Amino acid sequence: LLSCIDPTLTAKQSAPSRMPHFMGVDIALVGDYTAAAVGHVDPQGKIVLDYIDRIKAGEGKFADLDRLDFDGVADWIATIARKFYITEGMFDQWSGIPMEQALQKRGLSQLKSIHHTKQLTSQMWQNFKNMMIDRKLALYDNRNGERADYLQEILELQAEYESKYVVKVEAPNIDGKHDDYSDALCRMIWIASQNAANRSVVFGNKTGSVQYPSRLPSGNL
Repeated sequence: LLSCIDPTLTAKQSAPSRMPHFMGVDIALVGDYTAAAVGHVDPQGKIVLDYIDRIKAGEGKFADLDRLDFDGVADWIATIARKFYITEGMFDQWSGIPMEQALQKRGLSQLKSIHHTKQLTSQMWQNFKNMMIDRKLALYDNRNGERADYLQEILELQAEYESKYVVKVEAPNIDGKHDDYSDALCRMIWIASQNAANRSVVFGNKTGSVQYPSRLPSGNL
């Protein structure tokens, strides 16, 4: 994981117009964080993390709330989406239709709820692992010498094998430990990996062809 950190990268607050980006979201209305990760595929085929953040009822601008609601979460996601050209995004189906409707009202129909079966979730983490091992990820860290919260969270994740081919990856069952950053990032990387076709995108005044992964890597965690 740490070998994927690019010291030249920092969190972005916006991106070039019409440059395709992907978003992964982990939604929780009460008791846990809602997190969002945004990234893109660079001309070398690396998945670059541009932005990752999270919100929670009782903290920050939501300090006066006991629980988040779908509209509040959708407004937060829409604020992020205005800064990046999001072509595709996903979140867990547990929040399903109400969350999709709230996002659609804000013009974000490209964000879809996906039923996360054990098999799909396992495949998504396998994809994360393969991309990490192959150094196909470009991540940023804090510049002050302290480890970024999202990286520290990933380093603390634990894997439990439920069968030969299915693994569950979660935060340790300890108070104060979370996996919302990790789930959002994993989903963003999955979507970016799935975009297999060659795409023509504009970088500044130059137009180039970006080679996206043609298929997902195989194998088991």
